[in-house]
Amino acid sequence: MTGRVGTLFTKISNIYLRNTRNRAIFRAFRDIDNTLRNEFMKKYRNGSIDYNATNGIIDNYSLFVYHTNKYFYYLSVKEANSKYSEVDEAIAENYRLSRAYIKQVKYILSLEL
Repeated sequence: MTGRVGTLFTKISNIYLRNTRNRAIFRAFRDIDNTLRNEFMKKYRNGSIDYNATNGIIDNYSLFVYHTNKYFYYLSVKEANSKYSEVDEAIAENYRLSRAYIKQVKYILSLEL
């Protein structure tokens, strides 16, 4: 079952970013992603996460990855043409949602069940 649960996690897409600041943010998101994924798998293997917490983590984590991918996609669009002011709102909204969902994952992982 451990292998099956590990495959339920979607991954942050590789997106080319020219701006060094944006690349640093991307690496930070990747680091958070790897840390939380490893923490979840460790707790799951030890049996310290119940069924409901597992589902909550997978759901929130999937939404985190979805909004993170959208955030970096819109950043890459903005880098390609800085005149696209229409994407500014999408960048801000997807960043906000990405952070909100990762906070939920961190919270569920912090619970002692």
